[in-house]
Amino acid sequence: LNRLIPEMERRSTMTEDQIRAEELAFQNEYLMRQQESAQQQYQDQQALRELEDEIVEVQEAHGISDEDFENAYNELMEIDYEGEINPATVAEYHMHSKAYSKAEDILGQVDSLLVEQDPVVESLQKVIVENPSFDDNDLIEIVQQVYSDFKKDTSKTVSKKASPVKKQETKTPMKQENYVDWEDI
Repeated sequence: LNRLIPEMERRSTMTEDQIRAEELAFQNEYLMRQQESAQQQYQDQQALRELEDEIVEVQEAHGISDEDFENAYNELMEIDYEGEINPATVAEYHMHSKAYSKAEDILGQVDSLLVEQDPVVESLQKVIVENPSFDDNDLIEIVQQVYSDFKKDTSKTVSKKASPVKKQETKTPMKQENYVDWEDI
C-alpha cells in the first residue's frame, strides 16, 4: 500500500482526459511490444525454415541421411568444435568421418598393422575424400601397390644394413631411392 499511495495521489490530481491519455499511451506501448514480439517470432520462424531448407539441400548434395546428419552434428557439439557449426560444416565432418572409417577398413583388409599407423590412415582418408568415385577394390589395389613398394624398399634397406659390409676402394655413387607417398597418389 505504501508504494501505491504516491501513484494514487498523482492520479487524483489528474483530469479525466489526462488519465485517459495515460491509459491510451500505456495500451499503445503494450500493443507496440506485442507487435514487435510477433514480428520477432515471424523472423525467427523464417530463419528456422531457411536453415531447414539449407540442411535438406546439403543432405541431398552429399547423400546424408537425417540420422547420420544428426549424429555428425551431435559429435561436433560433444567435441566442442571451435568454428561455426553450420550445415556445410556438419556435412564435411560427416564425409571425413566416414572416409576415416572406410580407410581403417581398407587398411585392415590389406594389413592390420597399417591401421595402427595414423599417418597412413589419414593419407588414405584424404585419398578417399578427394576421390569419392573410388570403390573398395580400387582403394585396396592402391594400398597393396603402395604398401608392397614400401615393403620392398624397406626389405632392401634392412638387408643392406644386416649384411656384412665389404670395404671397397672405389666409391660408387649412391642410388636414389624412389619413395612413394600417399599424397603423390
